[in-house]
Amino acid sequence: ACGSSRETIYLGHLESGQVLAESTFRAALDNVEEDSKGNESDNDEFDDENDITIDEKQLRQTLRCLFGNYDGGGTLSIAFQGSLICEGGRDGGVRVWRINPTSNRLVSQGTIPAMKGLLATCLHLDDNDRLWVGTHKGQVHCYRLDDPLRPLALQNQPYQSWNLGSSSSCVMSVQLCPEFSCGVATLAGGSVELFSTSADKSKNNQNDNNDESNKSSLASLYPPFDSTERRPVNTYPSQATFVLSKDDKDSEEVSRLSIVCGGSDGSMYCQSVALTEDKHEIDTKRPFQEPIQSMGQGHVGGGLIKAMVSPSPDMLATLGQDGCLKVWDMASRTPYYHFAGYKVWAGSIWTDGQRLASDGVDNTVLLHDFAKSDDELY
Repeated sequence: ACGSSRETIYLGHLESGQVLAESTFRAALDNVEEDSKGNESDNDEFDDENDITIDEKQLRQTLRCLFGNYDGGGTLSIAFQGSLICEGGRDGGVRVWRINPTSNRLVSQGTIPAMKGLLATCLHLDDNDRLWVGTHKGQVHCYRLDDPLRPLALQNQPYQSWNLGSSSSCVMSVQLCPEFSCGVATLAGGSVELFSTSADKSKNNQNDNNDESNKSSLASLYPPFDSTERRPVNTYPSQATFVLSKDDKDSEEVSRLSIVCGGSDGSMYCQSVALTEDKHEIDTKRPFQEPIQSMGQGHVGGGLIKAMVSPSPDMLATLGQDGCLKVWDMASRTPYYHFAGYKVWAGSIWTDGQRLASDGVDNTVLLHDFAKSDDELY
């Protein structure tokens, strides 16, 4: 699933290249599935969209951080997992869609009330139907979309919430590491924040208006983007993700955990995360013990790094506004592959461990399949 500059959501088939369905929020007002017609709560949900207002100055500042000099308009953020699609728009809030398995139509599930008045700058759906949302006010929220006791329309506060930065520092990206129950977020204020996703580490948030009930990060990292040369505008981390390492590729034991972060100038850094002696948990007292390491040129010279994902242990894929998709060997911190021809509008990468799907090539979603043999490709 992907969004477009016209705020249209497209559902496509990666093997056939066929567009299975498309929908927009505005069209949903007049074209909702029969089972949701006549439902007063659904209609109220749509009417409430008109109450969402985002300060124009804050919107401009947020868009500048997210897209730099190349804002193509349209969908702000999107997440896709299983049959669920979540979309963040420029008018604020998060809209949720579900794929009808028989018709492949996108059925609107409404919006999340707690997100009214907030820009969803980045979205992540995990395997447990939990939605992780970064906002333009330095917060990360978690919502349970599968909670039978709290339907979407009744979720007036997050299931969990973290205050990671100031109210003027938008969250640029959020990535999770389920193996170590943690997440990493980048903020336009200049920091990379490591936070715990375990519910038992601190009390769940019960009131999103009470700052004392919100969680904070385990540790903050400040990559030295501006240490080597003077720039007219401070560089900030635009993306970060986790990379696992194993001593033996057939082993299930993780020997090393790293955070790779990319800056708004295309530079990249790698920070090792300290683990406990048994390698089962993060050393929360001193998670960043080793010096941060530069990864050479990265995507320097082409603007923001727009996406990062780790397809498998010791591998990393990055996409930048320099028009390149790179696949890295993290053991040597050098690129395996260097794919050129992307446009500055490139925004995201998806992977299942063997395939990489990315946008940014003349209104096309491009698929690199590393699982197929040469005979299958030709």
